[in-house]
Amino acid sequence: MDMYPFENCSKDLVELIGNRSLEGLNEREHLCFHSDQWLVPGVCSDIVGGPVQRYINRGGAYFKYLYALTVGGRTCGYGQPTVAIRLAPHYAWLQSVMFDKRNSGAAEPSDSVIVINPDLKRSDECSNGDGTMGICVPYELCLSTKERLRKGERVTLCTDGSVVCCPWGDIAKNSPVDPIRTELESCEDLYETIRRERFHRTVQNESLYTNQQHVAEIGWPQNNGRIVFECMGFLITPKQIVSSARCMETYPHKPTVARIGAIQASHTFNYVIQPIRRVRMHEDYDPLTGVNNIALVTLTAPIEINVFHFPGYRGTIAVQKVAPQYQSDCAEQLTEKLAPGQMCLINSTPESTYRSRGACLKTGNVIIWENRTEVSDILDTIYLVGLFSHGECEEDKVQIATRISFYFDWIVLNAK
Repeated sequence: MDMYPFENCSKDLVELIGNRSLEGLNEREHLCFHSDQWLVPGVCSDIVGGPVQRYINRGGAYFKYLYALTVGGRTCGYGQPTVAIRLAPHYAWLQSVMFDKRNSGAAEPSDSVIVINPDLKRSDECSNGDGTMGICVPYELCLSTKERLRKGERVTLCTDGSVVCCPWGDIAKNSPVDPIRTELESCEDLYETIRRERFHRTVQNESLYTNQQHVAEIGWPQNNGRIVFECMGFLITPKQIVSSARCMETYPHKPTVARIGAIQASHTFNYVIQPIRRVRMHEDYDPLTGVNNIALVTLTAPIEINVFHFPGYRGTIAVQKVAPQYQSDCAEQLTEKLAPGQMCLINSTPESTYRSRGACLKTGNVIIWENRTEVSDILDTIYLVGLFSHGECEEDKVQIATRISFYFDWIVLNAK
C-alpha cells in the first residue's frame, strides 16, 4: 500500500460516501492510502476498524506500530483509496479513557500500568511510553522502577518480570554484582573443566564414578548418637543446597549435617559430610497444600569441589521417568488449582528424570533436565527443574512438584 495525498483523495471520497457530507474528514485527523494493483472486485474487502500498521526497527529489533484505523474504502479489489482515522491526534483522549488520571501530589501508592513486551530482551533499546528512551536491564539495576510503581506510572517489562525498561539516566552506576546470581547463571561454564575431567576418568574406570555428585542427603541426629539421612536436596553452589520445606519438618529439631555425593558411591572417599549452618524455609510455605514447598540449606563452609562432588550435575545411573503435564490435563485429575510455583507430573513418560531409591518418591527428590551436548568428551549439563512435593505412587498418577525457576529470585535473595 502507498500513501495517497489527502487533497487528491477527495474525489474518490465523494464517490465512497455517496450523499453523506465530507465534513469531519480532514488531513490532520485522517490519511488516505491505496494500491496500484487491481484485483477482481469482490474477492476481498477492507474491514472497517482494521489497523493500519507497520514495523519499525529500533535498536536492532522490529516493533509493530499502529498508525490508524480504517474508516472505509475499496482499496482491496477496486484500486480506489481507503480513508483511515489517525490515532496520534487522539492520543490525549485515548489516554484519558484507557488510563486513570494520576494525582502527582497523592501520597498513597496507586495501581500501575505494567506492560509486558515479549519482543524485548536484555540490553534492547526501549520506551515506557512517556517519550523517554531507555534500555532493558535487570530490575535491581534500575533506580526508578520502585518510584514509578509507587506513583502509578507505566512500567514496561522486557519479556519477563526480572528485566525492565529503564530510562538511561536511572540506570545504577557501578552497582555491585550479586555473586550468587552470577554463579547460578554461569554454572554450566563454571564447572566445565570438572565435567570434562570426570568424563575422561569414567571412560578409564566407570566403576569408580557411579555416585551422584550433585545430590545431597539431609541428616538429623538421633538419641542413640547416630545420624539418619531422611531426604534429599540438590547442591546449587559449594555452600547451598535446595530442598523441600516439608523435608525440613521431618523431625521437630533442625537437621545438622548434609552428605553430598554419597548415593551409589563406590568408596567413602568419594563423598563429603558437611555441618549445616542454617535452614531457611520459604516464608509462605503452606504445609496443608504444599504451596511454596522449598527450603535452602546453608553449609558452615563451602565443600571441596572435585570430580566426586560439585554443583549441578550427575553420573550415569538407573532412573525413573516423569513428564510435565499441561495444566488443563492436570486439572482433570486434581480437585484444587495448581499454584504458580507448582508443576504437574505423571509417571512413566521419558521426558524428565528424578532420582528415587524406592517405589515411591519422597519429598525433596530432585527432578532434573539433561542438556545433551554435541561435544563428545564432556559430561552433559544437568539442570535442576523441580523438587517432588507430594502425590501418589501408582504409575500414571498425578504428582506435584515445586518449580525451581519460579523461585530463582527467592533463592538468590536468601542464599547469603
